[in-house]
Amino acid sequence: MRTVLLVLCLSLGAVAVVAPEPAHAGDDVEKEAEKLRNTWKKALLKRGIAIETDNYGNLLFERPFHSSRLTWVLQIDGEDPEFMHLLIPNVWPIEDAAELERTLEACNTANAGMKVVKLYVEQDTTMASIELLLDKPKRADAVLDRVFTLMDDGLNAFLEAMTAVEQ
Repeated sequence: MRTVLLVLCLSLGAVAVVAPEPAHAGDDVEKEAEKLRNTWKKALLKRGIAIETDNYGNLLFERPFHSSRLTWVLQIDGEDPEFMHLLIPNVWPIEDAAELERTLEACNTANAGMKVVKLYVEQDTTMASIELLLDKPKRADAVLDRVFTLMDDGLNAFLEAMTAVEQ
């Protein structure tokens, strides 16, 4: 964010001068992001979950779901440390228009009956997402098990809805 200074001239009125951003602003955001990464890593490692960090600083990990393992993405935002966004991409691939219709109906059914979890279609796949606001990011450890349960319940509701739509 840039700061605008107003310089008053007696006969010309006001002239706006744009001051450069403080050099440390980006550093503060990155420090906050690193602190968040460490908080979430600690909570995940406590549960025996192996973690990778992608090129954007997000945390990637896998968890079992039925007979498969799903990749989860925990997006880290140093500018908004209270916001938590957990995403599972590629939950259900969509191969044709008929499957798109079934998937949209199943997402709608699952979303209508679930708290916090959102299932949606993006391009040719289905995504699952949880977004939370934590008053204190240090509470990550306290909410993580509930988040996992909610996501698993949302995915199960989606699969049940897909099975019902197919019949």
